[in-house]
Amino acid sequence: MNWKITVLITIYSISNDSKLDGYMSEFCLNSPDYKMVGKSMDLHCSLASLMTYDPRIILLDLDILDIDFQEENILNSKFFKSACVVGLTSDYKKAFYALKKGFTDVRMKPYSREALFESLSICRNQIIKKDRILTISSPKEAYYLNVSDILYLKADNNNVDIHLKDGRILPVFNSLKHFENRLSAPFVRIQKSYIINASQIFRINHCKQFIMLKRRKERIPFSEKYLNNMEVLERLIGNRSF
Repeated sequence: MNWKITVLITIYSISNDSKLDGYMSEFCLNSPDYKMVGKSMDLHCSLASLMTYDPRIILLDLDILDIDFQEENILNSKFFKSACVVGLTSDYKKAFYALKKGFTDVRMKPYSREALFESLSICRNQIIKKDRILTISSPKEAYYLNVSDILYLKADNNNVDIHLKDGRILPVFNSLKHFENRLSAPFVRIQKSYIINASQIFRINHCKQFIMLKRRKERIPFSEKYLNNMEVLERLIGNRSF
């Protein structure tokens, strides 16, 4: 069984603009890493859907909000704090307010297709730096993994075992090199058979060349061939660059 791994970025729009719907249909059709999970024409009515879908990107038409921003408490909710929010408006006052609130980006109307797609690219870069949802799929089934839940990956013959925080092990028919090319920091290859999540390390023994992870007992070996990678790993830990 062959598997593929992609980054899945979910999007929810709150707008009554049909042009936005058209742009997003085109964008998601040509960009399989993105998925529209829902839309609403009212901020208050969107809360239940946001709770259900927990989207990574929210497209918010600021022009449907009251001029005095009476919805400010809603914008302080966890959904808007955890997602990348792109504001769309024809009002410079609202644009300034959105940037002050910490929106990822704001586009003034009338915005072009290219401008909207650029905002989505900015969001994608932020998400990749923070956290990702990985889709590991075959013709028969799919797994959706939060990258931060991965402790390490171990090559086992023609399979790669993905070890998760909750103790589960997900076997995938693919090479470790495949994952090495697709997983960026904090994932570092430390040995022929191992890629490790640097954010989960609590001990490195250089004399015996092993690593131990938080709340785990196993010792994961590293080799001299990957000493340069070990230096990168220790810089990541020291700088908390994850």
